[in-house]
Amino acid sequence: TITVSAENVIYPGDLIVNVIGDVDGRYTVKVGDKEQYIDLIANVAGKVTFTNLSAKEYIINVNYAETENYSSATNDTVRVNVFKATPTITVSAENVIYPGDLIVSIASDVSGKYTVKVGDQQKEVDLTANTVESITFTGLSANEYIINVTYAETENYTSATNNTVKVSVLKTIPTITVKSENITYPGDNR
Repeated sequence: TITVSAENVIYPGDLIVNVIGDVDGRYTVKVGDKEQYIDLIANVAGKVTFTNLSAKEYIINVNYAETENYSSATNDTVRVNVFKATPTITVSAENVIYPGDLIVSIASDVSGKYTVKVGDQQKEVDLTANTVESITFTGLSANEYIINVTYAETENYTSATNNTVKVSVLKTIPTITVKSENITYPGDNR
């Protein structure tokens, strides 16, 4: 008899497979296309760690190969999930005065392509995880804007959005200069 257990993990977490066999010997543990071996003492738990598994459901297959004294045995009934992770996106920007450029700073814990939208302007940026990237928006009208940053779903990550940051392009206050010359009444300026 082979007893197998494992807990679901979130990508890129390590999947730990616990195995107990009722016979001393070498067992083969397979998850997806990855295979490892573990030498067990009868009825004593052992564990195998799998890394770099893509986000999806797996069937864990544990096999004991036939020997001179024992028949082969397999347990392939345990299903486990590596769930997609969700990127955390941070956004910041300072208000500007028209016609100034709006600079938006973004960062995420996941590398990849992000879309940044302010008003009717949209730009894409390739981010490196945990690195701040600045994007410049020019020609925005005086108005309040919500900065919308999105990440599209991939094999290992869910889609994510940060649209919580508001920023303003403030109206410019014109400077009016009045210049006058000394005039005498009724217009005699000799």
